[in-house]
Amino acid sequence: MRIEGTGSKDIDYEALLNETMRYFGDDDNEKTTIKLPFPEGFWKQLPGHFFHLNYEVFMQTEGGCIFHFPEEDMTIKENDILIVPPGMPHLEEAFSSQRRAFQNVVFTVGERYITIHVAGTYPEGKTPKIPERHYVRKINPAKARLYHSMIHAAAQIRPDASPDEKKLQKRLMRTVCQAALIDLSDSDYNPPVDEAATRNRRIGMVIELIRTHMHSRCPTVAELAEKTHCTPNYLSGLFRKETGESLKNYINRAKMEHAKNLLEYTPYNISEIAWSCGFQDAAYFARLFRKHFKCNPHELQSRSVRVL
Repeated sequence: MRIEGTGSKDIDYEALLNETMRYFGDDDNEKTTIKLPFPEGFWKQLPGHFFHLNYEVFMQTEGGCIFHFPEEDMTIKENDILIVPPGMPHLEEAFSSQRRAFQNVVFTVGERYITIHVAGTYPEGKTPKIPERHYVRKINPAKARLYHSMIHAAAQIRPDASPDEKKLQKRLMRTVCQAALIDLSDSDYNPPVDEAATRNRRIGMVIELIRTHMHSRCPTVAELAEKTHCTPNYLSGLFRKETGESLKNYINRAKMEHAKNLLEYTPYNISEIAWSCGFQDAAYFARLFRKHFKCNPHELQSRSVRVL
C-alpha cells in the first residue's frame, strides 16, 4: 500500500484508514498472513518491554517491524496482521524497506473501548526504532464487545491449526476490518471534547496524547513536552494556567481512572494492573489509589463484577 504525499502533513489519514480497512477486509485478498506470538511469558516484567490489558492488532502497510517477545522475535512486513494478546510483553523496532517508509495501522481493543491509530515515519525523517503515532480515531465504545469477541476468537487459532480453522481466522479478521470501515463513518458518534483542548492547541494535543496512550503506556511530562515541541517547565506552567490543575496531577488522575476501570471490569490482579498503568511498585500504586478514591484496590475489586 503506497503512501500518498511526501510527508506526514500531506497525508489524508482518514482516507488512509478507509483504504487500509478495505484492503484487509477484502474477501478476495489472499496476500494477508495472520501472525501470533508464541503463548509463553505472559505478564513477565522485562526491561524495555510493555504489556497491555487489551488486544492490539497490527496491520502492516509499509516497511516492517521486529517484535521482541519473551520466547521469540517476530518480523511483520507489508500485508501481515499481528495479533498481540493481553499480557504479552513486547518491544517494537520499526524499519523501512527498499527506501519505502514505515507505516502500520493498529487496533487497540478492550472490553469498553476501541481506538485505531496510524503509526509511521515519512520521507521528511528517519524511521524511529519505536513507531510513533500520527493519527488516532475512536470507535463507539458500545461496539467494543463485538470487536473484542471477534479478535479473541481469531487469537485462539494457532499457527499449526487446520486449513479450515485458518480460513475462519482470516474471515474473522476481514469482518473486523469491514465493521471498522462502517464504524469509521459513523457521524452520530462524536467523542466529548475537552474545554481546554478548544482553548489551546498544545494543551489539546497533550490531553489527546494522554488519553490515546493510556491503554498502552502513559507518556511522562518530558515525553509530552518533546512531542509538543517545548520544555517540560513551560508545558507544566501552561497546563496549570489553562486547566487549573498541574500536569503531573492530571496524568496521575488519568492513570487512576484507567486503573479503576481495569479493577472493575477485567480479571487481572492488582500488581498486573499497577504495572500496566506505569507503577512498578504496587504498594505505592495502592496508596495513590486510596488517596483518589477513598478505598483500596482490593476493596473495589472484591465488590466488582469482572468480565473475562
